[in-house]
Amino acid sequence: MADLRDSRDDDEEERGPTPKLMRWFFTRTAALPVKLLLLAWLVYAVVVAAVGALLKLTAAAKVTMAVLGVLATTIVFPILLALIVGAVVAYALPLAVVPRLWHAPRRTFVNLGLTVSVVLGSGLAGLILNKAAVSGIGWIADREPCAALRAGVTGSAPPSEQKCRSHQ
Repeated sequence: MADLRDSRDDDEEERGPTPKLMRWFFTRTAALPVKLLLLAWLVYAVVVAAVGALLKLTAAAKVTMAVLGVLATTIVFPILLALIVGAVVAYALPLAVVPRLWHAPRRTFVNLGLTVSVVLGSGLAGLILNKAAVSGIGWIADREPCAALRAGVTGSAPPSEQKCRSHQ
């Protein structure tokens, strides 16, 4: 019975980011300072990405409704939502993947290479997804700059308030 319980615990550890998996960052090894710096950087990246995602979601909702209307918003907003949430997930991914990499029986240099690849690759993926979302929001705002400005969002060339008043 004890063997089954232990194997079940190992299976749970492999399925998702559990407290056991997160303990990898705190295990006392020679690399503890590096692991703590990595954890701090990853948590910082996720928090900044999440706050930015809230701002981008607000801007996306406002500008799509103001410029495109309800019907087009039902198509465009979910795409922007997927890009924005995908960026946060990309930044959070190394928190779960890196400890798993180090639990596998591989050489240290292989694990180092995989860790650097995962951290940089997920950061790059998050950056690309953010850029796509922001470009989409800007493109929508540029279609009708005055409507976007009234919604509180500007594109690449914000109009002056006087110009928008004269077009009303």
